[in-house]
Amino acid sequence: MEKMINVYARLAILILTSCATAHAGRGDDLPLRAGMAWTYRGTETDRAGTHEITLTVRVSESDGEVAKLQIGAQPRPHVLAWRGDTLYRDGDPWLEWPLAKGQRTCFDPKICWVVEDVDSVSLDAKGVAPVRRTRWRVVERDNTGVATVELVAGVGVAAFRYHHNGSPDDIDVRLAEVSR
Repeated sequence: MEKMINVYARLAILILTSCATAHAGRGDDLPLRAGMAWTYRGTETDRAGTHEITLTVRVSESDGEVAKLQIGAQPRPHVLAWRGDTLYRDGDPWLEWPLAKGQRTCFDPKICWVVEDVDSVSLDAKGVAPVRRTRWRVVERDNTGVATVELVAGVGVAAFRYHHNGSPDDIDVRLAEVSR
């Protein structure tokens, strides 16, 4: 259970991080306003088997440069903060904007996020206009597992997958709804 909570924490951090895509261009579409919420549906696999899940992440506070988010019923909020073109998550450098295919951002020599693909997509999620937007597939591989995030400009995380090496602790969710 503790491992899955850590996976959820990663997802929450990534959601707010990805919402910052508009920040890179200093655009008007930065969905980091207090009250914003993203609802995800998918599966979680643990030792007991595979289960359907619904997960909601909400911005509890934001000033556009620093945001706090709550994921589900977790008691501790996570913090994202811009310092120049670098986005920090809970005090560690996470991604540098603008994102580009092949770009690597490392906050530890062994932990790097890599932009593996860039394309465009029209999302099928409630509260998201069906227009084509830039999508970045960002992946972090380490000894414990692989986290894959699909970031969509002006929306946030469209999908999150985590596979834990050596155990059945996996998660695979897709964006179902955005509330503004």
